[in-house]
Amino acid sequence: MKLNPIRLLPAVWALSMLLVISLAPLAQTQQAKKTAPPSGASFLLLPGSPLDLLLTAPGLSPPLQYETSTANTRPELANRRLPVGPQFLQEGKGLGNEGVVEAGRFPLPFGTKGEKVALAFLSGEYVPPQGEKLQPALARLAQQRAAQLSTQGSDARPAVYALILLNGRMDEALQAWLQERGVELFGFYPYTAYQARIPLDALNAVASHPQVRWVGQPNPVQKLDPDLLYFMGDQTGERIWLYVNLFAADEGAR
Repeated sequence: MKLNPIRLLPAVWALSMLLVISLAPLAQTQQAKKTAPPSGASFLLLPGSPLDLLLTAPGLSPPLQYETSTANTRPELANRRLPVGPQFLQEGKGLGNEGVVEAGRFPLPFGTKGEKVALAFLSGEYVPPQGEKLQPALARLAQQRAAQLSTQGSDARPAVYALILLNGRMDEALQAWLQERGVELFGFYPYTAYQARIPLDALNAVASHPQVRWVGQPNPVQKLDPDLLYFMGDQTGERIWLYVNLFAADEGAR
């Protein structure tokens, strides 16, 4: 025969009430020896529950009482007594670096991060031919540019745009050497090249520098994004939007 737990609930409640009534005289005796609870202490009770009767019995600790407070992290009103003005400004002092010693800069050896003496075009890496310092096509372009300006009677210093591929990283000494010869550097090109504007009278000197591996220009295929090759020779007449990345700004091109 199985017992129904629901039918046992009245019996359990009755036993709990008897237990509370029997313990109440003992609790009152112990409460007489203790100090009275502080005034104003109250907590929520649900009458008729055995748990409420146990919590309210003398000698038992009441439930925890939580209080809220507001913490102000900054003044709510400005202190008008402090002086204002540039003469009262103080230099900021950053703390937390006490005992820190600057040991200097220690650059990693060339090639540690995968650097190569090559040009990383989207179409693939390009390594100039062995022993070639100045691209022949760039040398011919420089001669044509010089002849064209001379026939026009222009006093402008002719120059060409090219990539200067280095044998390693750019240092301050090489940068100063290039600037002394009128070379303008515009931006870095992976892995170790720089976009530059080189005067014609300094072109051979730049290409002969021991830190320079090669000076030249990319060929037409290297200038294109590989995705554009699918549109080459397309006879449908479809127009696509393109953008051209120049070496430098084209305002007043020289």
